[in-house]
Amino acid sequence: MNPKGFKTFLRTTMMTMNPKTGQSKEPADFILTHLKNIQQALDINVYSFEEFFDLFSEHWITMRIKRCWFGQASDNEHGRARALMSRPDNTPWVFDSISGGPKGNRWRDEVAPGERRTCYNLNVEIKSPFKWEQLRQYKINLIESGVCGISSRPLAGIGKLNDFNGF
Repeated sequence: MNPKGFKTFLRTTMMTMNPKTGQSKEPADFILTHLKNIQQALDINVYSFEEFFDLFSEHWITMRIKRCWFGQASDNEHGRARALMSRPDNTPWVFDSISGGPKGNRWRDEVAPGERRTCYNLNVEIKSPFKWEQLRQYKINLIESGVCGISSRPLAGIGKLNDFNGF
């Protein structure tokens, strides 16, 4: 995919499309990212699409088509395939038979060979080369150093997530 096509695809899937209903009636204005375990307000970032794309697109956004099988032994992958198969609009992504097979060729006994299906889904994710914990500490150090022109004193009361009532 060329860079312009990738940017258009990414903007559509992230900002203007709802995976369940198609074009969203309420397109997103911003992208919110955060650490898995939020500890401080600094763990939350908000980007416009342009900021996000400029920051992450060149080396860190990966896109791949992933295969899973209805009837494979893995509960997660079998469940993913079942969910894909449950939606009629996913029919083009569900094969009537199997192509390849799971690692170790491990299948569920209760799913007959003729009922097994290969399903495909598209994954888009950020693979960052740095540790987010290091980024958190870097932000804290910048604020505490005063280099940002912000006094850390007013921020001291909002540093912990628990300080946000109802956040």
